[in-house]
Amino acid sequence: MNRKNIIILIIILILVLGLGFILSNKENPSTTRLSSSWPDAQDDKKINVSEEITEIDTSDWKVFRDEEFGIEFMYPIHLDIEERDGALYILANLPWPQRGTSLIVKETDKTLDQFIYNYNNSDILRDGTSLAIIFEQSDYYIGNIKATLLKGTTAIGIDRGTIFIISDDKHYIIGFSDELIVEESKIISSFKFIN
Repeated sequence: MNRKNIIILIIILILVLGLGFILSNKENPSTTRLSSSWPDAQDDKKINVSEEITEIDTSDWKVFRDEEFGIEFMYPIHLDIEERDGALYILANLPWPQRGTSLIVKETDKTLDQFIYNYNNSDILRDGTSLAIIFEQSDYYIGNIKATLLKGTTAIGIDRGTIFIISDDKHYIIGFSDELIVEESKIISSFKFIN
């Protein structure tokens, strides 16, 4: 085999592995979605996650509390919480690579406008085209605390959601995959910001 054939085989192998990874991480079709998680851009309806989600029994859920981080919330026993790089990762308790992140929570020193600007300018092509962009923004409520729900796409085309919330001058970002599933919404509805 010559060098050109080896390079072609390596590229094909990488593509096959990448496709396998993407297909293995596809969403479970039985996952329940909230139809109102992403209101249409014209819809100015306020979403109150604590009033919307009631179907899940939380009697066996654990409570996570971190005074330094200033947050408390409930989470199901089948999820794990990892603290790393200044963020909380709420993870499915599965072996790698099925172990996906359900939610990522972190504190930021950015304002909402700065966060959006940084996100939209994080992956720019030489011609100035932004590959990562927030394309939707709406009001969102966690209890009586107003937050902002952002929907965007990453540089590799994966939709991501972010809730930007300010509580007692602390700015928090709650990140999740493209739409909130009922369980994630229930976790977020249990958030309490402590200081």
